[in-house]
Amino acid sequence: MTRIIDDKGRVLLRNWYDTGVLMRQQFGNGATYSYSYDWALNRYYPDKVVVTFPDQTKRDVRVADAVPDYIRNHQ
Repeated sequence: MTRIIDDKGRVLLRNWYDTGVLMRQQFGNGATYSYSYDWALNRYYPDKVVVTFPDQTKRDVRVADAVPDYIRNHQ
């Protein structure tokens, strides 16, 4: 999904991807969030995501523990 538009044609959300991975989101109010990923070697999922908020503060979010087993065990 690259964008969501309301019935009046206003963009409510726009997403940017790099190789199928979400990199940035901009909401209708102009707020932009960016995402960078810490990928583990030989895995199909990241260990953590660094979220950059509209005020440029950053937060590390550990996501590896939330990955379902069928993805975690993918060979």
